[in-house]
Amino acid sequence: MIEYSSSEMAFLQKLKRQVIGQDDFIEAVYLGWLRSVRDKACLSEVIFVTGPHGIGKLFTLGVIRALLEADGFSCPMTTIRGEEIQSTADLRTELGERANAGPGILAIENFDMLAHENRSALLDWLSGNPTDMGLLGPVKFRGLVVLIAHIGTASGFASRRQIGPSESELGYIIDEFDLCFIADYGFAANNRSPDSRFILWRELSPPNRIRALRQCLRQALVDDGIYLTPKIAERTGVAFITLHHPTFAQMGEATRRALEDGPAAEVSRRLRARLTFSPAYHNAILKQAWGLGGEEAFLRGYRTLAKNCLAETSQTVRSFIQRNENNPHIAETHWRLDKDSERGPIFAEIPS
Repeated sequence: MIEYSSSEMAFLQKLKRQVIGQDDFIEAVYLGWLRSVRDKACLSEVIFVTGPHGIGKLFTLGVIRALLEADGFSCPMTTIRGEEIQSTADLRTELGERANAGPGILAIENFDMLAHENRSALLDWLSGNPTDMGLLGPVKFRGLVVLIAHIGTASGFASRRQIGPSESELGYIIDEFDLCFIADYGFAANNRSPDSRFILWRELSPPNRIRALRQCLRQALVDDGIYLTPKIAERTGVAFITLHHPTFAQMGEATRRALEDGPAAEVSRRLRARLTFSPAYHNAILKQAWGLGGEEAFLRGYRTLAKNCLAETSQTVRSFIQRNENNPHIAETHWRLDKDSERGPIFAEIPS
């Protein structure tokens, strides 16, 4: 087990503050990256991560990479999309192009969509035994390999939820688990019968529920034809990460950060003024992002913030900036954006 120095531990905590609700994933990525940097003989570190669409799997990797490079570390990151690999030769070419990039992050997005032959070749390659690399041959990559599978679906859930959970359908497992254990979600409470496994898991402690879920997912992956070989299963070990739909509290924190890091930061940068948001305005954004009974957050994850809820705010703030760009008195002032039920968004200057 790797030991963190005090500066590395401080950096890990900094990473965890940047992304909401993904502490296990962040620690696994940072730990894997550190190992690949420290161990010059390390072929690669492997993480298997799964979770619903829109929860931010690739986004989190990008944040980690950006913060590492801001601290002066080299961390090249590239992404291979499973559905775009047509042959083992394509896969070998993609991997070969990244082989000499140095310790970095290689994300295989939609790993579950790789053709069986390509998936088997990739897993053999990741086993770390040069004599057992199969069709890919001795391609070397020093760094962190993140296998990403989207289990738990926004698009499919709406059409499936009247049918009920099925043990043979991989996409149900995290959806049903979260509907059973995230009490905030009430939109489907009257339209579903919980999976009997999860009713039994209510007696378990939260950590043991997650362990049971991971065991269930491992078996479901095998049943779905996604074979994690014994060598890979051993290597992924505790780095078999499951991400989940956001809770109401996490969505509230996400909306607050999105307003501060987006529109408010733009006002500060371009006008050198301060912009804050009234509780009523924040709550209106949160209500839109959460949806009735949590349905928006469940079906779209955090993506609903960037694509839907903040679009109106961003346009409103850009108009405010354009009106005040040539105002010599705007610098160092403090403004608050409020929500009026009749007049819509209102800017009010806060006396210093």
